[in-house]
Amino acid sequence: MGEDHETSDNSRPGVEVFFFQPKTVKEMREFEAHLDGLAEFGFTYITDLRHGQRAGGAMPKRFRGVRLQYVPEFEAARSEEFRRQFKADPEYLDRVLEEREAQLVDLAERAGNMEGVRLSQQLDYETLVMRDGEFDAYAGGETGIRGQQVQMEQSLRDHVAAAVRHAEERR
Repeated sequence: MGEDHETSDNSRPGVEVFFFQPKTVKEMREFEAHLDGLAEFGFTYITDLRHGQRAGGAMPKRFRGVRLQYVPEFEAARSEEFRRQFKADPEYLDRVLEEREAQLVDLAERAGNMEGVRLSQQLDYETLVMRDGEFDAYAGGETGIRGQQVQMEQSLRDHVAAAVRHAEERR
């Protein structure tokens, strides 16, 4: 997790929500339904990382919370309007990040007021976004690079520009 995107060139706004008691998949879906706007962002369920609950790659039965973030590279890949505005206006990405951060602050506040929520907070994440097939090249063909710190060599703007180029090449 990084600092505010105004001081870090590669951070993306997000939210983490943790529950007092773990929830089942059904309960997680009910939680999602009560948080209008959640599906607009990429999100994942937070699991308990104790080995016994994850042995063999089995799907956990309960979840500790949900983590979501705005990933502008995903929007660049799917929205022609985003790509057009990004190329035409150098300030567009900054405005979009501010808008998404405001949405996520609101979402965090609403989640924090829900029964059973222990913690809900807006955070900023340093995330390296990779397209299909890029991870193996990044990891040198190995999948076991746990614990390595990802070095952000380009700014978020550069990453989004690359995503825009990639999306337009695929059209």
